Amino acid sequence: SPLLQPQHPLLQKKLITVFSSGCSPSQDWQAQALLYSHQQQGVPGELVRLLSCQDPNYTLPDNTHSFPNYRVVRTPDFNAAYYKDNYSPRNRPSAMSFWLNGQSLDDIHPPSGDDLVIMAVDPDMIFLPTTTTTTFWNQLLQHVGPGRGVAARYGLGHTWVHSRTSWNRFWCHGNVDHDHNNSKDCPKPNTSDHGSFGFWPSFGHPQLFTASDAKRHAELWMNVTNDMRQVHKGWETEMYSNIITAFRLGLQITVHNLMVSNPQHDQEQSIWGALSWKLVEDAKMNQNNHVDHEDPTRFLFMAHYCQHYRIGDFIFDKTRDQLVRINLQSCHPDEVLLRSPTEYTTRLMDKLRGNHSLLHGELNHNNHQAKPQKQKQDMIVVLARNVWMIDYAFSPIQQALDEYYSRVCA
Repeated sequence: SPLLQPQHPLLQKKLITVFSSGCSPSQDWQAQALLYSHQQQGVPGELVRLLSCQDPNYTLPDNTHSFPNYRVVRTPDFNAAYYKDNYSPRNRPSAMSFWLNGQSLDDIHPPSGDDLVIMAVDPDMIFLPTTTTTTFWNQLLQHVGPGRGVAARYGLGHTWVHSRTSWNRFWCHGNVDHDHNNSKDCPKPNTSDHGSFGFWPSFGHPQLFTASDAKRHAELWMNVTNDMRQVHKGWETEMYSNIITAFRLGLQITVHNLMVSNPQHDQEQSIWGALSWKLVEDAKMNQNNHVDHEDPTRFLFMAHYCQHYRIGDFIFDKTRDQLVRINLQSCHPDEVLLRSPTEYTTRLMDKLRGNHSLLHGELNHNNHQAKPQKQKQDMIVVLARNVWMIDYAFSPIQQALDEYYSRVCA
């Protein structure tokens, strides 16, 4: 289908979507898929790639003329200085701060102010076909303003802020009262979480702040991340520091189901229970309707393919060799095009696809104690959800790579 040129003249606030990445072939194809879905689904505003790269001569895929709403802003690789602690996610807050402070030669007049919204996403995300209406974006963006942001619900738990852990000193400078936080250094956590995760909410990308709040958040997030790396070397440090930073700044966060990711995750049960196999048809039917405030997926607009997805003999995992070795620059069809499911797997997927009772099935919280029949049913539910993720994540990736190959390499 022809690439869309989204026009949103009635959008109440200007929106810029931004993601951070390094310079590697694997992140190039992820960026290509995100870029393609951003334009295909008519997401308003620009898409900005913050490229943290040590190589000034690194060549990017050719998208100059085909995606006018897309641009690349180069920043240093801030992780390079930490040779004893290789942790590339520290580039997320550092690159964001570098950009919004006007330090990149690619953008010496960066976005600023309270009337412009910065939406931070991850490179391994895909826009779903639910985001084409001005009404949708206006309803979502109305929750964003000075001191107020919107973020996706995550199931990170709350034990990481427990007072007995060594992390406590990074949370409100160590002044934590789990029932009432009266510390002048950190206001009481101020969130509106449309779900139940206990007292401490968990949230992350997609994350929307005004440009002013995004700038001050990125500056502190960068410092908190580096401080926390002294006591925590896990891959999720910057996710936790992101939350801590928001509360340290006293930002009010409205948490919604903005993305879907894990077919086996209990915290996403409310999402799976309301999803449809036919998002495109549903989006077209609801273009002129207001958002249903009883629908837990009313603001769902991204799939996050950060998990391992398997159906039959077909595996979709961004870390597998088949995907890691894709190099758009090579223009070799065997590398650019992904392997399709076999005939057997295709039949299995067709059998599961469209069955709402499977997609919406509830998983047993203690599967190892369940009866064999329930374990089998849980396995089928997970398989159906894997099919959904393959339909709405893998297939758009394939379409994006097909488009690039036919346009650039033919």
